[in-house]
Order: sequence, then C-alpha cells, then structure tokens
Amino acid sequence: MKKRIFSIALALIMVFAVAAVMTGCGDDSDPVATYNKASENMQAAKDIQMTGDMSVKMEAEGQSMEITADMDMTMIKSETDDPADLQLYLDLSAQMMGQDVKTKMWVKDKTSYTLDSDGNKTKADFGKDAGENIDQLFSTEQKIDDYVKDSKQDGDTVTLTLDSKKYITDMIAKLGSIGQDAENIDLDQIKKTLDSIDIDDMTITATIKDENFTAIKTSIPMEIDMSAFTSLTSGGTTDGGSETGQKITVNIDLNFDPVKVDSGATIDFPDFSDYK
Repeated sequence: MKKRIFSIALALIMVFAVAAVMTGCGDDSDPVATYNKASENMQAAKDIQMTGDMSVKMEAEGQSMEITADMDMTMIKSETDDPADLQLYLDLSAQMMGQDVKTKMWVKDKTSYTLDSDGNKTKADFGKDAGENIDQLFSTEQKIDDYVKDSKQDGDTVTLTLDSKKYITDMIAKLGSIGQDAENIDLDQIKKTLDSIDIDDMTITATIKDENFTAIKTSIPMEIDMSAFTSLTSGGTTDGGSETGQKITVNIDLNFDPVKVDSGATIDFPDFSDYK
C-alpha cells in the first residue's frame, strides 16, 4: 500500500473524529442537551487538557495495516483580542508501517517550537491566522442535533449515534471556511468526491460530570474508494494511475480519557534557546 493513500485518509478521519468533540449548541432534548451543554462549556473554557489514543485499522487489496497513536494536549486560550496569544502543548507518538514517529510542539509568545523524532529543534512564527484557525475550529457552533439518529443516557454516560455522511459533508464546509490557503488541497474537489465514501453511523460515547466532559470515545467505520481522491493533491497520481479503483476499509477508534475542562492548567515550557 502506498503511504500517500493512507496519509490522505488519515488526515481526513482524524479531523472529523476530533472535531466531533467540539460540536454542540442545540436544543433542550435529553440526552442530546446533556452533550450540548458539555460542548458549550468546552467551547467557552479558558483551558482544555486531553489525553488520548487512536487506533486506525485499514484494509485494501488483501493487505492490512494498523496505525496507533498516543496524544497529549494542553491548550490555554488567549486572554487578549489576538487568538495567537494562546499557549499550547502537544505530544504525539504514532506507529505506522513499522515506523515510530514522535513529535512535541509548544506555542508561546506567538511562536511555535517543534521537537521531532530525530531531535531536530525548530521554531516558527505563530501568526494571527494560525491562532484564528485553531480558535474557529474549537469554537464554531455546529448543532449536533442535526446529525443525531439515536441517543441514550445511562447515569453520567451519553451515547449518540450520528449520521456520519451528513456530518462529514458539513464538516468539509466548515474546514473550507478556515483553510482556504491550505496548500495542495482542493476543498471543492473533496466535497464532490464524498459520495465515494461509504460510511456507517458514527458513535460518540461521552462521560459527563458537572456539565463537563471527562472522557470521550468516537468510533467511525468507513470504506473509501481512493480512485476518487487522485485529484485531491496537486499532480494527481504519480505512477500512471495504478491506484484507480482501490478501496480501503477503515475502522477508527479515538478515545480521550481523561478530558479536563477549566482545570487551571499550566504548561511547563522548556528552554527554547537552541531552537532555530
């Protein structure tokens, strides 16, 4: 299997799964209202901490592959009019195709600092546009009610079954509003090729206490016809079209536990003097 195929698929499904956590602000019907209130509180929070793991199982043409990842994120939102004034820590460790990839990133004083698996230390400006994109992704209202096909609540646990196709279609539109300058990605073409993705219902299971998320699990099964994605990146295929007709069966499980909202989080920043 080609890394490019899995890279495209993984980039899409990670955004969809994580963004589902932030979707809320609907009507007052229980248990949907319970979820909505927790989502609303997360959007308004001054700080968020999320520790989680992801498993992506893919199968195509008789071959299979599993991607696993561990994630640790702390975000302290900007207290000024400039969303780039946020503070951020992200620790990502992923295993794919026999390779381990580890990345740590910090954002402080409108500068991002990255430490990669090879020990490279780099820094870059973290401008207003980047801050606005993160702020918009984590705070734009999108009613979960529009996608709920079934819901139930058992004590502190809310389980929602969503219409994944409708949700992803609307999420693409949302991404288009914050990523117009994304290089090599044709968002209009992505919208046109969504019919090539056969997606079963998405399930979100959330533990909610005192109107705040404490744990969230998302499961998404899908099948992707990769021939529809050959024009999503500049230049199309690079091997004469050998990817045409290839289908990938994907099962994604994304689990954040614990989730901490407005916990008074702080970030322990290292010495960045040798980052260049």
